[in-house]
Amino acid sequence: MSFNVPITHLTGLNYVSRPPLARSDDLSALPGIERAANTLSAAYGLTGHFSNLLTPIESLRKGVTTDRLWVAADEEDRPVGFALASIVGDNA
Repeated sequence: MSFNVPITHLTGLNYVSRPPLARSDDLSALPGIERAANTLSAAYGLTGHFSNLLTPIESLRKGVTTDRLWVAADEEDRPVGFALASIVGDNA
C-alpha cells in the first residue's frame, strides 16, 4: 500500500511525501532545511535576526516521540521541509 501524496513546493516543483510523521533518522537533516529557509528573509533585511535561530534538537526529538513533527520528503525519501506542532492551551 502506498501513502505517497504529491506536494507542490513554493518553487512549483513537485515533491512526493511519505506518510508525514517524522522519523528519528530525519532529524540530522532538519537544521540544514531550517537554515536554508532562514535565508529567505534576506530580501527583507532580516537575515541577522533569523540566521542563528534554529529549533532546538531536543524539541525536534520530542516532536518525533509525540507525533507532532511532520516531514515532507522528495522522491528519494530525503527531507525537504518540516513542520513542528506545539500545544497551546488545550489546542495543538
